[in-house]
Amino acid sequence: EPLLSRKEIAGILRISLVTLHEWMKQGLPRHKNGNRVYFLRSEVVAYLKQRGRPEPPEIPPKKIITL
Repeated sequence: EPLLSRKEIAGILRISLVTLHEWMKQGLPRHKNGNRVYFLRSEVVAYLKQRGRPEPPEIPPKKIITL
């Protein structure tokens, strides 16, 4: 599964980067690599379902980022 950047996951979820940052502080799962933060779509979807939020639409990633 490809890793998604903050900008990519915010776009998929249709939220601002500020909102994404707030969700991260509330426990949104993420993976750090140095100063960079990445997300797995499956983990984000599971987190949203747990919180009773609708699942984001299926949008294929543009690129694959590996650690």
